[in-house]
Amino acid sequence: MIETFQRDYQSGKTIYAVFWKLGVYYDWTDNAWETPSAGSDSQAVQALTETALDGNAVSVYTSAALDMTSLENTLTKSDIVVRFYLQAGGSPDLTTDTMLADLNEGFEVCAGHKNPTIDVRHIPGHRKDESPKVATFTIEIIIDGVPFDVNELAATLPDCVVTVYKEGQAAAFFTETLAAPTAAGQYYVERSTPGYVDDRTYRVHINIGSGDLLRVFHFYGAA
Repeated sequence: MIETFQRDYQSGKTIYAVFWKLGVYYDWTDNAWETPSAGSDSQAVQALTETALDGNAVSVYTSAALDMTSLENTLTKSDIVVRFYLQAGGSPDLTTDTMLADLNEGFEVCAGHKNPTIDVRHIPGHRKDESPKVATFTIEIIIDGVPFDVNELAATLPDCVVTVYKEGQAAAFFTETLAAPTAAGQYYVERSTPGYVDDRTYRVHINIGSGDLLRVFHFYGAA
C-alpha cells in the first residue's frame, strides 16, 4: 500500500523524515534496514515538500508517496516509528539536527499495509458423492476487509498447516500442510476419505507462517 506522511509546522523550514525499527533505520537507496552511520544517513532521509497555508505562518510538509512493502512485506508485524527532524545546515545530520518529537508517529506494518486489520477466511467443502469422498479447505488471508494475494509477499512464501480435530478431543483427526498458495493467492487442500461422522462437530486450526496467523474454526462433518 502507498502512504504519504504530512505534518504542519512553522513555514520556511527544512524538515525530513526517517523511518526506524528497533534501533535501525530504513535506507531507501539500499532498500534495507541498516545500522545508522554518518556515511549513509542521507540515504535514510525522506525529504518533505512544503506547501504554505493561509497566512504563511504555518505550512504543511508532505513526504513522497511511499510503498509500505519496502518497510515490511511478510506476515510478521513490524513496529515502525517515523521521526521528523528540523535540518539545521546544508545537509541532513542526525547527530545535530533537532528531532521534532511531537510530530513523531508509531505504527505497525504487515504485508505492506499500515496498521492493518488481518483475518483468515476458511471455506470448508465436502464432495461426499465422489468415490472416494473428498474434504476440501479453501483458506485466504483478509487484510482490511479485502482478500490478499499471498503471492505478493516477499521472500519465501509461508506454509499453511490445516489440522482438524473432533470437537472435545485433543488428538488431531488429520493434518495437511500446504507449502505454497495457488496462483490466485489462496491456500487450497483436498483430503481424500476424511472419515467424517454425520452431525459431528469438528474444529480446524489454521496456522499460516510459523504462528504469524493462527485461527480456529468450527464446522459440521458429513459422512
